[in-house]
Amino acid sequence: MEPVKLKKSEKYDVKICANCFRHEFKGKWIETPVIDEAVYDMIEQRFKNAKKVELFIPEHKKNPGVFFEAEATVDNKFIVPVKIEYTICKYCSKMLGQAFNGILQLRNPTQEIKQFVKEELKKAFSKGFHCIKEDEVQNGVDYMMTDAQFTRNLGKKLQNVFGGELVETAKLVSRSKQTSKDLYRITVLFRLPKFKKGDIVNYKGREFKVINFSKKVYVEDVETKKKEQINYKDIR
Repeated sequence: MEPVKLKKSEKYDVKICANCFRHEFKGKWIETPVIDEAVYDMIEQRFKNAKKVELFIPEHKKNPGVFFEAEATVDNKFIVPVKIEYTICKYCSKMLGQAFNGILQLRNPTQEIKQFVKEELKKAFSKGFHCIKEDEVQNGVDYMMTDAQFTRNLGKKLQNVFGGELVETAKLVSRSKQTSKDLYRITVLFRLPKFKKGDIVNYKGREFKVINFSKKVYVEDVETKKKEQINYKDIR
């Protein structure tokens, strides 16, 4: 196997956004499912009839400014050096410069709930709503959003689909110079309960069986069989 002799005009440099993972290709930023796809795009420009391309990418951190070398083999004949750089694309550069107006707090989330939020954020991106920052915290995740109403609507969607406790609070952060109106940042807390359907919980010193839960918890008194709707915060 022989190394490819590169002309001065040839480059196998791959730029990937560390925030959204798009990669730059022919002057455009294209969505990248995996890093391999970004490298394949570059290699196929030169080897259009290649039948087999294998990549050797070392372990690395996916942070802006990270720069490293990888390698590709083409049809078991050529070795192609590839330089990979993590940066911030023009879309995310604009987005990250925005202030966040809403915080979505997930507590006790399942993997399904996290995936649901991820899909909703993907849909919202084209509408101009973004998640500026995502923080892993104890028992959950915090999402800093650019739009308060989107944050509020996403919280309601989560409750409608998965059930759970939803709490919204607002904090005064500034006053608009143009309108003199107070500007608030909202925080939407979505907490999935630790109990599930069929569990026995304590309410007012009595035992109740959980039948279902959505905006409230639907329970049945174990002794009297009487059904009630109660608030999440009242369950022990």
